[in-house]
Amino acid sequence: MDALSDVITVTRTGRSRSAHVRWHAPWRQRFASVPGSAGFQVVLEDSCWLLSPDAEPVQLGTGDVVFLPQGGGHTLADSPETAETAPACGPGDRRLSGRYASDSVDPSGEEGPVAVVLCGAYQLDLSRAYPLLLALPDRIHLAAPADRHPQLRSALELLAAEVENPRLGTDSVVPALLDALLIHIPRIWFDGQSTLAQTTGWAAALDDPAVTAALHARYQRGGQGAACFRLCAAGRTRSLRAGDEKVGARGQRGELRGVLVVDTDPGPFT
Repeated sequence: MDALSDVITVTRTGRSRSAHVRWHAPWRQRFASVPGSAGFQVVLEDSCWLLSPDAEPVQLGTGDVVFLPQGGGHTLADSPETAETAPACGPGDRRLSGRYASDSVDPSGEEGPVAVVLCGAYQLDLSRAYPLLLALPDRIHLAAPADRHPQLRSALELLAAEVENPRLGTDSVVPALLDALLIHIPRIWFDGQSTLAQTTGWAAALDDPAVTAALHARYQRGGQGAACFRLCAAGRTRSLRAGDEKVGARGQRGELRGVLVVDTDPGPFT
Protein backbone atom coordinates (compact mmCIF):
# COMPACT_ATOMS: atom_id res chain seq x y z
CA MET A 1 0.00 0.00 0.00
CA ASP A 2 1.33 3.47 -0.89
CA ALA A 3 1.61 6.34 1.58
CA LEU A 4 -1.55 8.27 0.65
CA SER A 5 -3.71 5.15 0.53
CA ASP A 6 -2.48 4.08 3.97
CA VAL A 7 -3.23 7.49 5.48
CA ILE A 8 -6.78 7.49 4.08
CA THR A 9 -7.41 3.89 5.15
CA VAL A 10 -6.20 4.43 8.70
CA THR A 11 -7.95 7.75 9.35
CA ARG A 12 -11.28 7.01 7.64
CA THR A 13 -13.98 5.81 10.03
CA GLY A 14 -17.77 5.73 10.16
CA ARG A 15 -20.02 6.34 7.17
CA SER A 16 -19.39 8.78 4.35
CA ARG A 17 -22.39 10.77 3.11
CA SER A 18 -23.34 12.69 -0.01
CA ALA A 19 -26.20 14.87 -1.21
CA HIS A 20 -27.29 16.26 -4.57
CA VAL A 21 -29.22 19.52 -4.09
CA ARG A 22 -30.92 21.93 -6.49
CA TRP A 23 -31.00 25.37 -4.84
CA HIS A 24 -33.52 27.94 -6.12
CA ALA A 25 -32.48 31.56 -5.55
CA PRO A 26 -32.51 33.29 -3.20
CA TRP A 27 -30.77 30.77 -0.92
CA ARG A 28 -28.04 30.64 1.71
CA GLN A 29 -26.98 27.45 3.52
CA ARG A 30 -24.52 27.34 6.41
CA PHE A 31 -22.50 24.18 7.05
CA ALA A 32 -21.36 23.86 10.65
CA SER A 33 -17.75 23.22 11.62
CA VAL A 34 -17.31 19.51 12.38
CA PRO A 35 -13.90 18.62 13.87
CA GLY A 36 -12.92 15.08 12.97
CA SER A 37 -14.40 15.26 9.49
CA ALA A 38 -13.57 16.28 5.94
CA GLY A 39 -16.05 17.58 3.41
CA PHE A 40 -16.37 18.71 -0.16
CA GLN A 41 -18.66 20.88 -2.30
CA VAL A 42 -18.94 20.60 -6.09
CA VAL A 43 -20.88 23.03 -8.28
CA LEU A 44 -22.53 20.99 -11.03
CA GLU A 45 -24.63 23.74 -12.61
CA ASP A 46 -24.61 27.54 -12.62
CA SER A 47 -22.66 29.27 -9.83
CA CYS A 48 -22.73 30.21 -6.15
CA TRP A 49 -20.61 31.91 -3.50
CA LEU A 50 -18.40 30.31 -0.86
CA LEU A 51 -18.43 32.34 2.35
CA SER A 52 -16.05 31.72 5.26
CA PRO A 53 -15.60 33.66 8.52
CA ASP A 54 -11.86 34.15 7.96
CA ALA A 55 -11.67 34.65 4.18
CA GLU A 56 -13.01 36.83 1.41
CA PRO A 57 -16.09 35.56 -0.49
CA VAL A 58 -15.20 33.35 -3.46
CA GLN A 59 -17.48 32.85 -6.45
CA LEU A 60 -17.64 29.23 -7.56
CA GLY A 61 -18.49 28.29 -11.12
CA THR A 62 -19.67 25.11 -12.79
CA GLY A 63 -17.14 22.35 -12.23
CA ASP A 64 -15.42 23.97 -9.23
CA VAL A 65 -14.52 21.69 -6.32
CA VAL A 66 -13.94 22.82 -2.73
CA PHE A 67 -12.39 20.36 -0.24
CA LEU A 68 -12.21 21.04 3.51
CA PRO A 69 -9.83 18.48 5.09
CA GLN A 70 -10.41 19.70 8.66
CA GLY A 71 -14.20 20.01 8.41
CA GLY A 72 -14.17 23.81 8.62
CA GLY A 73 -17.45 25.70 8.83
CA HIS A 74 -18.55 27.57 5.72
CA THR A 75 -21.58 28.87 3.86
CA LEU A 76 -22.84 28.55 0.31
CA ALA A 77 -25.22 31.13 -1.13
CA ASP A 78 -26.53 32.49 -4.40
CA SER A 79 -25.17 35.92 -3.37
CA PRO A 80 -23.04 37.24 -0.48
CA GLU A 81 -25.92 39.58 0.40
CA THR A 82 -28.59 36.87 0.75
CA ALA A 83 -29.83 36.26 4.29
CA GLU A 84 -29.70 32.77 5.79
CA THR A 85 -32.64 30.73 4.51
CA ALA A 86 -32.18 27.42 6.37
CA PRO A 87 -30.79 26.07 9.67
CA ALA A 88 -27.12 25.15 9.73
CA CYS A 89 -26.35 21.72 8.32
CA GLY A 90 -24.50 19.52 10.81
CA PRO A 91 -24.07 15.91 11.99
CA GLY A 92 -27.39 15.99 13.89
CA ASP A 93 -29.40 17.06 10.85
CA ARG A 94 -32.12 14.47 10.27
CA ARG A 95 -31.71 15.01 6.52
CA LEU A 96 -28.31 13.31 6.80
CA SER A 97 -29.57 10.11 8.39
CA GLY A 98 -29.03 8.23 5.12
CA ARG A 99 -25.84 7.64 3.15
CA TYR A 100 -27.01 9.85 0.29
CA ALA A 101 -29.85 12.21 -0.52
CA SER A 102 -31.28 14.23 -3.39
CA ASP A 103 -33.40 17.33 -2.84
CA SER A 104 -34.68 20.50 -4.48
CA VAL A 105 -34.84 23.53 -2.20
CA ASP A 106 -37.02 26.55 -3.00
CA PRO A 107 -37.10 28.72 0.14
CA SER A 108 -38.96 31.55 -1.60
CA GLY A 109 -41.62 29.33 -3.16
CA GLU A 110 -41.07 31.16 -6.44
CA GLU A 111 -38.69 28.74 -8.20
CA GLY A 112 -35.86 31.21 -8.79
CA PRO A 113 -32.62 30.58 -10.74
CA VAL A 114 -31.11 27.18 -9.95
CA ALA A 115 -27.65 26.16 -8.77
CA VAL A 116 -26.97 22.42 -8.49
CA VAL A 117 -24.46 21.39 -5.82
CA LEU A 118 -23.03 17.99 -4.91
CA CYS A 119 -21.76 17.82 -1.33
CA GLY A 120 -20.24 15.10 0.79
CA ALA A 121 -18.57 14.42 4.13
CA TYR A 122 -16.25 11.86 5.68
CA GLN A 123 -15.66 11.01 9.33
CA LEU A 124 -11.98 10.91 10.28
CA ASP A 125 -10.07 9.73 13.32
CA LEU A 126 -7.91 12.75 14.16
CA SER A 127 -6.04 10.82 16.85
CA ARG A 128 -4.49 8.77 14.05
CA ALA A 129 -3.92 11.63 11.62
CA TYR A 130 -0.50 11.54 9.97
CA PRO A 131 1.57 14.60 9.01
CA LEU A 132 0.65 13.89 5.38
CA LEU A 133 -3.01 14.65 6.11
CA LEU A 134 -2.24 17.55 8.44
CA ALA A 135 -0.10 19.12 5.70
CA LEU A 136 -3.21 19.92 3.68
CA PRO A 137 -4.53 23.50 3.93
CA ASP A 138 -7.85 24.24 5.61
CA ARG A 139 -9.45 24.69 2.21
CA ILE A 140 -8.55 23.38 -1.24
CA HIS A 141 -10.23 25.01 -4.24
CA LEU A 142 -9.89 23.14 -7.53
CA ALA A 143 -11.22 25.37 -10.26
CA ALA A 144 -12.69 24.26 -13.60
CA PRO A 145 -12.40 23.98 -16.65
CA ALA A 146 -13.73 20.48 -16.97
CA ASP A 147 -10.80 19.27 -19.08
CA ARG A 148 -8.59 19.47 -15.98
CA HIS A 149 -8.36 16.47 -13.66
CA PRO A 150 -10.30 14.05 -15.92
CA GLN A 151 -10.28 11.18 -13.39
CA LEU A 152 -11.77 13.43 -10.72
CA ARG A 153 -14.42 14.72 -13.13
CA SER A 154 -15.39 11.17 -14.11
CA ALA A 155 -15.82 10.13 -10.48
CA LEU A 156 -17.89 13.25 -9.75
CA GLU A 157 -20.18 12.63 -12.72
CA LEU A 158 -20.76 9.03 -11.66
CA LEU A 159 -21.43 10.07 -8.05
CA ALA A 160 -23.87 12.80 -9.06
CA ALA A 161 -25.78 10.38 -11.29
CA GLU A 162 -26.02 7.71 -8.58
CA VAL A 163 -27.14 10.11 -5.84
CA GLU A 164 -29.71 11.85 -8.02
CA ASN A 165 -31.16 8.63 -9.44
CA PRO A 166 -30.56 5.70 -7.03
CA ARG A 167 -30.75 2.25 -8.59
CA LEU A 168 -29.89 -1.34 -7.71
CA GLY A 169 -26.34 -1.32 -6.36
CA THR A 170 -26.28 2.38 -5.47
CA ASP A 171 -25.66 1.56 -1.79
CA SER A 172 -22.36 -0.03 -2.81
CA VAL A 173 -21.40 2.37 -5.60
CA VAL A 174 -21.79 5.62 -3.63
CA PRO A 175 -19.31 4.78 -0.81
CA ALA A 176 -16.76 3.55 -3.34
CA LEU A 177 -17.01 6.77 -5.34
CA LEU A 178 -16.78 8.89 -2.19
CA ASP A 179 -13.62 7.04 -1.22
CA ALA A 180 -12.24 7.65 -4.71
CA LEU A 181 -12.81 11.41 -4.29
CA LEU A 182 -11.04 11.34 -0.93
CA ILE A 183 -7.98 10.02 -2.78
CA HIS A 184 -8.24 12.11 -5.95
CA ILE A 185 -8.55 15.55 -4.34
CA PRO A 186 -5.48 15.40 -2.03
CA ARG A 187 -3.53 13.72 -4.85
CA ILE A 188 -4.30 16.60 -7.20
CA TRP A 189 -3.33 19.15 -4.57
CA PHE A 190 0.01 17.45 -3.86
CA ASP A 191 0.68 17.08 -7.59
CA GLY A 192 0.01 20.78 -8.06
CA GLN A 193 2.51 21.99 -5.51
CA SER A 194 5.49 23.93 -6.78
CA THR A 195 9.20 23.24 -6.42
CA LEU A 196 10.95 22.11 -3.26
CA ALA A 197 12.41 25.59 -2.83
CA GLN A 198 8.89 26.94 -2.31
CA THR A 199 7.33 24.01 -0.47
CA THR A 200 8.04 22.35 2.88
CA GLY A 201 6.73 19.39 4.85
CA TRP A 202 5.09 16.36 3.28
CA ALA A 203 4.03 18.39 0.25
CA ALA A 204 7.74 18.82 -0.49
CA ALA A 205 8.50 15.18 0.27
CA LEU A 206 5.88 13.87 -2.15
CA ASP A 207 7.08 16.34 -4.79
CA ASP A 208 10.50 14.69 -4.70
CA PRO A 209 10.66 11.55 -6.90
CA ALA A 210 13.39 10.00 -4.75
CA VAL A 211 11.40 10.34 -1.52
CA THR A 212 8.21 9.16 -3.20
CA ALA A 213 10.01 6.10 -4.54
CA ALA A 214 11.48 5.43 -1.11
CA LEU A 215 8.07 5.60 0.54
CA HIS A 216 6.58 3.27 -2.05
CA ALA A 217 9.49 0.84 -1.67
CA ARG A 218 9.03 0.68 2.09
CA TYR A 219 5.32 -0.02 1.73
CA GLN A 220 6.09 -2.78 -0.76
CA ARG A 221 8.52 -4.31 1.72
CA GLY A 222 6.21 -4.95 4.63
CA GLY A 223 4.79 -1.60 5.65
CA GLN A 224 8.00 -0.05 6.95
CA GLY A 225 6.94 3.20 5.32
CA ALA A 226 3.86 3.20 7.53
CA ALA A 227 6.11 2.88 10.55
CA CYS A 228 8.02 5.96 9.42
CA PHE A 229 4.78 7.88 9.14
CA ARG A 230 3.81 6.85 12.64
CA LEU A 231 7.19 7.96 13.97
CA CYS A 232 6.66 11.34 12.37
CA ALA A 233 3.16 11.56 13.82
CA ALA A 234 4.59 10.90 17.27
CA GLY A 235 7.11 13.72 16.82
CA ARG A 236 10.11 11.39 17.03
CA THR A 237 11.76 12.50 13.77
CA ARG A 238 12.74 15.82 12.29
CA SER A 239 13.49 14.96 8.69
CA LEU A 240 13.54 12.33 5.98
CA ARG A 241 16.53 11.81 3.74
CA ALA A 242 16.61 9.77 0.55
CA GLY A 243 19.25 7.05 0.51
CA ASP A 244 20.17 4.63 -2.23
CA GLU A 245 19.17 0.97 -2.02
CA LYS A 246 18.17 -1.47 -4.71
CA VAL A 247 14.67 -2.82 -4.25
CA GLY A 248 12.69 -5.27 -6.32
CA ALA A 249 12.12 -8.89 -7.17
CA ARG A 250 14.04 -10.91 -9.72
CA GLY A 251 12.73 -10.63 -13.24
CA GLN A 252 11.39 -7.09 -12.83
CA ARG A 253 12.55 -4.52 -15.35
CA GLY A 254 14.77 -1.81 -13.97
CA GLU A 255 15.51 -1.05 -10.33
CA LEU A 256 13.55 0.90 -7.77
CA ARG A 257 15.99 2.88 -5.67
CA GLY A 258 15.44 4.63 -2.39
CA VAL A 259 15.34 3.97 1.32
CA LEU A 260 14.04 6.24 4.05
CA VAL A 261 16.59 7.21 6.62
CA VAL A 262 15.26 8.60 9.89
CA ASP A 263 17.60 11.02 11.61
CA THR A 264 17.65 14.26 13.57
CA ASP A 265 19.15 16.53 10.94
CA PRO A 266 16.69 19.39 10.24
CA GLY A 267 15.90 19.72 6.57
CA PRO A 268 13.24 20.87 4.10
CA PHE A 269 10.78 18.20 5.28
CA THR A 270 10.77 19.29 8.95
